[in-house]
Amino acid sequence: MPVSHVMSSRLVSVTPEATVKEAVELMVARGVGCVVVTDAERLAGIFTERDVLRLVAEGAKLGQTIIADVMTRDVISVMPEDDPVDVAHLMSAKRIRHVPVAHDGHALGMVGIRDLLGLLLERAYGRQDTDARDTARDLLGRSPLSSAAPPGA
Repeated sequence: MPVSHVMSSRLVSVTPEATVKEAVELMVARGVGCVVVTDAERLAGIFTERDVLRLVAEGAKLGQTIIADVMTRDVISVMPEDDPVDVAHLMSAKRIRHVPVAHDGHALGMVGIRDLLGLLLERAYGRQDTDARDTARDLLGRSPLSSAAPPGA
């Protein structure tokens, strides 16, 4: 099953000219943890909850700060046909919780850790897939079971 089957098509976006306050209000209204930044319908950046926290800690004036000045420009994205376990490995390695699913520079949807955890747990317990189980544990910040010492060792 490709990642496109678990992505959310509920993509929330802003333009680079939007203010941080506008982006945060949109995130709250839509109940999402990030917005993609699109310029002429092309993926230009991403702005997340972590960015909001950093700006608040720095004392930024959210109503005067422009998204283009604070967004992540080097967006890590995945392709619709990518394997969800591979995407989960990527998210764990990069310590990110949201990743856009994109094709040819256009964002098609968003995959979050919650989207992947459900699938990983289903694979881990339904198919006894140790890679899926260990990846789910890694996303949760727990050590993989397959690398743990056997009981009594």
